[in-house]
Amino acid sequence: MKLINEILQYTEAHDLYPDIRVVDAVPYPNLVIEGKEYLCFCSNNYLGLSIHPTVKRAAMEGIQKYGIGTCESRFIAGNIRVLEELEQELAKFKGRDASLTFATGFLTNLGVIPAIMDNPDPFGIYDIPLPINDEDNLIISDFLNHQSIREGCRISRAQVKNYIHKDMNHLEKILKRYKDKRKLIITDGVFSMDGDIAPLADIIRLARTYDAMVMVDDAHGTGVLGENGKGTAEYLGLEGQVDIEMGTLSKAIGAIGGFVAGSESLIKYLKLRSSSFIYTSAIPPEQACGILAALKLIQAEPSLRENLWRNVRRLKAGLASLGFNIVNSETQIIPIIIGSEQKCVDASRYLFEHGILAPAIKYPVVKKNESRIRLTTIATHTEEQIDKALDIFSSMGKKFSII
Repeated sequence: MKLINEILQYTEAHDLYPDIRVVDAVPYPNLVIEGKEYLCFCSNNYLGLSIHPTVKRAAMEGIQKYGIGTCESRFIAGNIRVLEELEQELAKFKGRDASLTFATGFLTNLGVIPAIMDNPDPFGIYDIPLPINDEDNLIISDFLNHQSIREGCRISRAQVKNYIHKDMNHLEKILKRYKDKRKLIITDGVFSMDGDIAPLADIIRLARTYDAMVMVDDAHGTGVLGENGKGTAEYLGLEGQVDIEMGTLSKAIGAIGGFVAGSESLIKYLKLRSSSFIYTSAIPPEQACGILAALKLIQAEPSLRENLWRNVRRLKAGLASLGFNIVNSETQIIPIIIGSEQKCVDASRYLFEHGILAPAIKYPVVKKNESRIRLTTIATHTEEQIDKALDIFSSMGKKFSII
């Protein structure tokens, strides 16, 4: 405990501990904190579905039917019918043969990556034919992939190599160097800190050339990108070409959970091998019911995405005209690069004092001196709210010599 206390004391002394606000109510796009409403520009609730009346009604009906939890692993008594229905709908939505759900998106990556890339019988207990030696497996991961991918790679027994962010020449060098390995390339579809999109067509081309599998974490693309909201692969015209499509249910879909979609054999294998599926309870049933309703809305009401992208364009144009550096954002994730950790914290607190919730993102989430205010807009922001926020961003930028 001494070490823990020393680290906490240092963190607090150097203003490194995060400002964690207590939210009392969620009337998106506002949040109520200590009795005051704040305009929220940091939510992943991109389509506003978490409080949509249809979604809430479906969840409440789920509680009446199933209660609030599954209470067991799906291998025991927790495989309630609504979870099977949800997986069928997610597979259909993604245009894949099958899907599998997990309690969270983080647990999805922690379960899928080792299941795919580890020797399933390292001690020879089961005499499985065609054994895979761990030293023969290689995971190749974009340097800026999400922490859940990094941890999934770390707990696997495979060798891991990172390639420079979106650098296809570097990726190809690694593939050439390890051409005899069994390989998995992993990338975010939309990168969560910069809001840019993976060069997926090039990744798939290289994977096919060098006999590698491709896994895409489409947490921030699912429900948002593509004509039908199916995600990064649809947006880039690559549907069905990704071997393993992972997504979350806690962002545009407005609930909690994660999933993976792909071939029937992939999903069947994950049920056999994925620890974070086998050894824990499933998505709560009322969440599954709400998610099913949200999926229907995403497909039936394209105006949700149209409103989102209208707001994205307005906010980006306003920030750029003010002189903020929003780097290479291509999506609803819009970083305002500030640099200095302390200046970023001070800027975030200034925004909060003026009615805007937009926390500072700093080391170790991003590199040192690349701190930023990570903005997101959602479909239910009004033009007036965005313009009000831009006025406050302008005064913040001038006060801290950012613009």
